[in-house]
Amino acid sequence: LDADFERARSLYRGVLESPTLDREQALEALRYLIALDALLGDTEAARGHARSAVALEPSVAVPEGSPDEATEILDAARGDRSGATAVLDIAPTEPIASGQPTTVVLAYPGGPRSLVDELRLHCDGADGPHEAAGSMPEVRLATPETAGDLSCTGEARTRAGAVLAHAS
Repeated sequence: LDADFERARSLYRGVLESPTLDREQALEALRYLIALDALLGDTEAARGHARSAVALEPSVAVPEGSPDEATEILDAARGDRSGATAVLDIAPTEPIASGQPTTVVLAYPGGPRSLVDELRLHCDGADGPHEAAGSMPEVRLATPETAGDLSCTGEARTRAGAVLAHAS
């Protein structure tokens, strides 16, 4: 077999660094990285990629022709998650009451830590916009007194700034 697996692995890692990366592209790159890492004997890297892939899509499969070890690693990651997809969630810590300060939490429990570099939370209220950013697994935003209405959006972004998950 005349193939440059190290070069292929490097190219797929590069895909994960793209500023235009989307969920489907990340998932496809991760599928191949699991197989390539297993083939090259880098079990820890394969496990990390498998955890990220399963967080994005629990039913993910390695490419056809992948080594058996790649399938076993992916199955183990899937078993660790109990079939749940990671979901970006926005919620206030207490019911929103007019005239009271509010704390809003953006959380990505079980999100792919190896891919998500930053969580961003943006809330618009009667007193204007408020923003917070931070790292996994959650970001908190304390707003001053609200007029009762608060509209929030959140994003999970890669190191290159690509949005992997969005919530509103």
